[in-house]
Amino acid sequence: MNAAELRGVSYVYSKNTPFCKVAVDHIDIAFEEKLVTGIIGHTGSGKSTVSQLLNGLLRPSEGEVLVEDRDIWKEPKKIRNVRFAVGLVFQYPEYQLFEETVYKDIAFGPKNMGLDEKEIDERVRLAASLVGLSEDTFERSPFRSLGRTEAPRCHRGCDGNAPEDPDPRRACGGT
Repeated sequence: MNAAELRGVSYVYSKNTPFCKVAVDHIDIAFEEKLVTGIIGHTGSGKSTVSQLLNGLLRPSEGEVLVEDRDIWKEPKKIRNVRFAVGLVFQYPEYQLFEETVYKDIAFGPKNMGLDEKEIDERVRLAASLVGLSEDTFERSPFRSLGRTEAPRCHRGCDGNAPEDPDPRRACGGT
């Protein structure tokens, strides 16, 4: 089973207007389970569009977006749940850290999932350990106290989502 897949997916920005732009055109791509996948390409090649399609932020103009073999748009009212299964990490993580402490930043995802404090704490500690952050960084500011190598690790830890998966390696939204 693939973790996520795009089948015959196209996406057109500003469809039916003079500003119409085809961002992706009938693409097929599968993302295997237990693999970290990076998407690279030139500016305007559709990388961000593909990411947003996988996360349910954009609905394809054509084709299917599957996460865990389910079409994410079959039940549009449940699209929010997709965002707990598909994590995004962006190019400049330092622009996305916004809490007062490293701990609070890592806890942001699990907290927004509605988890209780005990589960949030467990996920924060596991996520931090998986990316090599020690607990002595928890009370530091992610803006001022972290060096160039620690800030990206902190951001990877910030996605402390683990959607109903007992595998602790997925606690950071990874595989």
